[in-house]
Amino acid sequence: MKRSNRLILLIGVFLAVVAFVLIVILLGSGPNRGGPGETPAPSPISTVIAAQDIPLGATITEAMLNELKREGNEQALRELVASNGNCAPL
Repeated sequence: MKRSNRLILLIGVFLAVVAFVLIVILLGSGPNRGGPGETPAPSPISTVIAAQDIPLGATITEAMLNELKREGNEQALRELVASNGNCAPL
C-alpha cells in the first residue's frame, strides 16, 4: 500500500473514532441529568377533539371542538386513546 493511501486510511479511522465519541457524549447527556428515581412532574396537556363530525372541506369553528385537559403522563394518554377521544364539552 502506498504511503499516501495509508495516510488517508488513518485520517478516515481517526474521524470515525471522533464521530463515535461525539455521538456517545451527545446521547449520554440527555435532558434528565438527575439520579435514578427523580422524575419530573408531568405538565398538563391540552388536547383539542372534534365534538361532532366535520365534513370534508368545512371551515372548522370553535363550536365544533372540545378541549380536554389531562395530566401529561403515559396513563392519561392511554385513557384518552381507550376512550376514542370522547369527552364532555368544556
